[in-house]
Amino acid sequence: MTVIYHVLDQHAQVKDEFAEENKIESGIRRKGFSRWQSWGVTITAGATTAAIVLTINIWVFTYVALQFKIEDGIATIYRGTCTVTSNISTYGHLLINILGTLLLGASNAGAQLLSAPTRSDVARAHSKNRWMDIGVPSLRGLRTIPRWRRSGWVVLMMSSIPLHLLYNSVLFTTSARHDYVASLVAPDFFETSRGFDDMKIPEEIKGSTSFPDESVVDAFWTTRNLALQGNLTRLSKRECLIAYGATNAAESDKENLLVVTKPINDVEFGTLIQGNKTFAVLPLLDLFIHKAEDQFNDLDWRCGGSLGSGNAINTTCGEHKLVPAYKDDAGEWPIRTYLYQCNDGWRTIPDCIKENWSSCVSPWIDRCNMTRTTVEVDYCLAAQSPGKCTAKVSLSLLAVVMGCNVVKVLVLCAMAGMNLKSFKPLVTIGDAVKYFLEEPEDSAKGRGPISVMDVVAPGRTPTTWQRPGVRIVHVPIQDEGGGAGAVSRTGEVGTSRSKPAPFIQESDHWWRTPSVGLFSPWKICLFLCVIMWLVAACMIAVAFLDDGISSESKLNFKDFNFSSLVGLPESASLSLYIIVPNIPQLLVSFAYVFYNNSLTCMLLTYETTQFATKRKFLRVSDPEGQQKSTYWLQLPYQYSIPLLSTMALLHWLISRSLFFKAVEYYDPAGEMSEESYTACAFSPLALILSCSLGALLILVFCALSLRKVHRGMPLMGSCSIAISAACANCGEGGEAAMKALMYGVLTTGTDEQQQGTKRVGFSQYEVEPLQGRTKYL
Repeated sequence: MTVIYHVLDQHAQVKDEFAEENKIESGIRRKGFSRWQSWGVTITAGATTAAIVLTINIWVFTYVALQFKIEDGIATIYRGTCTVTSNISTYGHLLINILGTLLLGASNAGAQLLSAPTRSDVARAHSKNRWMDIGVPSLRGLRTIPRWRRSGWVVLMMSSIPLHLLYNSVLFTTSARHDYVASLVAPDFFETSRGFDDMKIPEEIKGSTSFPDESVVDAFWTTRNLALQGNLTRLSKRECLIAYGATNAAESDKENLLVVTKPINDVEFGTLIQGNKTFAVLPLLDLFIHKAEDQFNDLDWRCGGSLGSGNAINTTCGEHKLVPAYKDDAGEWPIRTYLYQCNDGWRTIPDCIKENWSSCVSPWIDRCNMTRTTVEVDYCLAAQSPGKCTAKVSLSLLAVVMGCNVVKVLVLCAMAGMNLKSFKPLVTIGDAVKYFLEEPEDSAKGRGPISVMDVVAPGRTPTTWQRPGVRIVHVPIQDEGGGAGAVSRTGEVGTSRSKPAPFIQESDHWWRTPSVGLFSPWKICLFLCVIMWLVAACMIAVAFLDDGISSESKLNFKDFNFSSLVGLPESASLSLYIIVPNIPQLLVSFAYVFYNNSLTCMLLTYETTQFATKRKFLRVSDPEGQQKSTYWLQLPYQYSIPLLSTMALLHWLISRSLFFKAVEYYDPAGEMSEESYTACAFSPLALILSCSLGALLILVFCALSLRKVHRGMPLMGSCSIAISAACANCGEGGEAAMKALMYGVLTTGTDEQQQGTKRVGFSQYEVEPLQGRTKYL
């Protein structure tokens, strides 16, 4: 927080936050844009951005359609190692979320302009005793603006919904998960095959329920042949435990392996070696089977505690037993196993079957004596998978995204064309002040220094409702019948009579204007954030409370936690698996719109209250004389660009937090099994980072909102009635809008006859600062 406040404090010392943009935009105007209204440049930039995004989408669609085989609208663009697939997904989704955020920003700017009222819209609303927002994105004005603009606003915003629900699912990956066999062998296994090549296992033995699955036996022979050919990769004890441990249990390049023990001498087995047959070298001690679907819960084979040779040892593998070997190759790695005795000595299972199989007929385990022993692992020999992970592109979803993109381009291009015609919305506060100075409303005279809080909460004076830092007063509005009207929470004006209330100088903050009303943009934004935080917190808690997931896996950001799957009904359709992971994307987009609205309200308040401290020219859309102009709406570039960049990063983190994933299972022989399925998966680490970045955005907003505004001017916010009241008393005509203005107590003209009450408002002449506890008109 100290860092945040330090940065914001430095930013607050800047005398004029808009000066640099004015210099840049003045240069742009000299280069040929003077025939455009300033907002036209913003919309043209938005339309151009949307067109560039559309071009990229079309190029990707065309390239994928021509270069790769398409099945059911899906093209596999890569098949290989999971590392490459993960990189394709990571950087691909980063690009997708950058493009999506650019479209979101362009759409939001277009929607703000479409909802911005014109002079006739404001006049019509005021004639119906309603008020409108000026200078900020607003829903209030939609019922007053013409139908064609309202339809354009709806189309522009509604086209964002399928885009944010589907865009991140255009690119997805599949993970291959292998069952594998870990064969425990003695070091002389490679020197003496002991007649394994001609070993025949009787059918009655292979059919025994206690005997391993035939695919397991086939996997052993395949691995043994690869070993004799020198095609296995040697891993130290530490490397083997890490590669086949909980952290990398979900990696798809892990296949069958040979676990080679240290040399076994006679002393170790003592009386187990009988007669003139010495079995100090045991070719195959045991077979351990790992099932991929039991990813984290089927690793006890490392201690000899899983299904071995068809026999459950029922030993739980404590991780503490493996710590020495994890830390250092010199550490011990013990594995529990069995030795079997048929007729003439202690043998391994293949020996027993090969030489004395007639005495080991089914159930053979009952005919062979066995004893438990412990051996020490020396190293491992692992088979490497050629890589079966894939990266895929859904052309069907991309087509829907392109359709939404086309709609946005058409609407924004139409708006850019309107800029050259007669469409002149009141985009900035300067536009509104200029309008009300040129065409002052008679009904607005005598309302005094009213704020937006006075308008949304009428009829409450400081004597009836007070709260520290809040000023709520009754607003007198003269109607045609000589009465006074009070504006209601719905924006409509009722009738009542009241004398002007005294102006109260209070220390207000930036947060006051965006927090007005029960359903203010700031409150909605905070509500959405709290909901998403709670859901994310529950998911993180579930992941970290799952004892089946190792601590390393919980903090694995590169790939998803295989057991951290979001459960959906087995009957759920593929579309549900696509939409569910992207719901947070849509909520974050909504939160951005309300965040942008709230920040715009605060900066609008900051810009307006500067008129109480220094004389300034108006910032308008169509400047004349010395009036200022900017090619942004209300949110300056030093705010809008960092905000959009942060939102792009947040969208990307969310895409890595909760996502659609297809999982393919393979048996030890490399054949795909029926357990393959699709799933919604999440990454706890990515969720934590997403929540942290979202919290940082809220903290920055709160820090900004604590900045104070000047006490000598009411907080008009974006309220058209409050702005009209501040301009109605000027009486200087439209030429005042061309001059540098200041807000205060007017020193020219005639005071009111009501006990010498003075007027307040904007003026090109000298004004006096407002005094607390003084009544003004």
